[in-house]
Amino acid sequence: MRWNIVASLMLALAGASCSGRGSRAAVPEPEAVPPGGGVLVLELADARQGGVLVPGTFTWITAPSPPPAHSLLPSFRGGGEPLPKATHDGVAKVPVAAGHYTWIRAVPAPPATGAAYARVPPFADRQTVRLELAADTCRLWVTVFATDASGAVPAGSEVALYRRVDDGAPERVASATTDGHGLARFEAVPGGNLLVVAPGASPTDAAPFVQPITVAAGVRPLELGATLLAPPPRHRLGFAISAELTGERHTPPVVALWQRGEGGGALHLAAPPVAEQELVASARVPEGLYELLVVPLGCADVWPDLGVLRVPRSEPGPIKLRVRQRERDVELRLRGVSAELPLRVFAHRDHEPWTGDEQALSIGPDLWPSTGALTWSLPAPVRIVARGRVAWFVAPDPAALSSGVVEVPLLPACRLEVRWLRPFGPAAGVAVQATSAAGEALLALRSGSEGSGPTVRAAWTGEIVLPRGGTATLTGVVDGAPAWTREVQLDAPQVELTVP
Repeated sequence: MRWNIVASLMLALAGASCSGRGSRAAVPEPEAVPPGGGVLVLELADARQGGVLVPGTFTWITAPSPPPAHSLLPSFRGGGEPLPKATHDGVAKVPVAAGHYTWIRAVPAPPATGAAYARVPPFADRQTVRLELAADTCRLWVTVFATDASGAVPAGSEVALYRRVDDGAPERVASATTDGHGLARFEAVPGGNLLVVAPGASPTDAAPFVQPITVAAGVRPLELGATLLAPPPRHRLGFAISAELTGERHTPPVVALWQRGEGGGALHLAAPPVAEQELVASARVPEGLYELLVVPLGCADVWPDLGVLRVPRSEPGPIKLRVRQRERDVELRLRGVSAELPLRVFAHRDHEPWTGDEQALSIGPDLWPSTGALTWSLPAPVRIVARGRVAWFVAPDPAALSSGVVEVPLLPACRLEVRWLRPFGPAAGVAVQATSAAGEALLALRSGSEGSGPTVRAAWTGEIVLPRGGTATLTGVVDGAPAWTREVQLDAPQVELTVP
């Protein structure tokens, strides 16, 4: 939605002064009130001076719908010169068209500092808004979209604020509820490293359901924003795990659920790392189809073979698993990457969509200090992908990691990230196909966003790693029908494609 700067009011003409909390001169009515609209009476007060009204500048923006992003003020820059009007003692009146939202910014006249902000939904007749300058506060505005990015979450949805702790679980410090437009406001946000958590999410979730922010000391007052998606409804799964562990404690197995079909490519941890012989845990995951996975890949055997697990389950009680940790039995040697050490190495299964979840695909040590390392054998050939300090690499063909020494040549690669700026409903039937010299592949899409501030938009995002050089043809598909096609040059280590 294009926002228009309507006007700015200059408060404090030469000789104007503030005489106290309730002191104000008469304020003239606006020149014209749009039919069916109303009048905003704006007051600028300074809490540092006991709440007295002070001179300053009001700037306001109106639009027939709220901005599709977290930005409190979509743009107060580049909108032309403010239009001065005569007002007195920190009070002004603003005409607002019928059905319009209004964002207001107030800045005190020098030598006072700071800024105050307000947001006003559509109204009729007359409304008074008091903007207060605080001495040492940080305000956080959070916009929460529904799971399918089709609109705001219901009014009254709870957004939580947690403090990140180095050696423990995050601590909940505050909560706020959304209004009818998905906007929640936190006043007096504490300093430190924080997590903003969407309704229905937990602090252990990742973006776009959780967003980290940092409120630095000594840089206040601040106005911060965050944009989140509410996670889909989730179902609790219980696990009772019996483990046979080797002496290799520095890489304990992690039991996870790999989502297939709609939402495919998402990894959900089912339990903490299996470091003890008995473990009872639970996980909350969205409805869907899942494959049981142990990461790093190949580090353990797990049985029984559950095949494709449907959530929610019809069977009561926890899922009972046996996990047997394995010794590393393959020496993997990579060629063509020595200049990019250290490395992170992944194994992609060609029959699966490409995903950006590195944890789900990692093999061998977490960080490869050399071009060779011991890893675990895998039941089927995989395509090796490596990320160096700057560059990406990919194997031209799948490799069988079955036993002994396996040498894999790697080629310079391009990591291609796609952002499809189309706020669909559910992801069923939505896909991005990539065709290049390496063949055809499918990108696993996840909910995300593009841009920042006033330009944030909901998006589907996906990644793929292809040999560098030449071109790739990308096609967006909805319910089997092509929606768009783009040609992309694979000429850099990383390339981004944004499709409106």
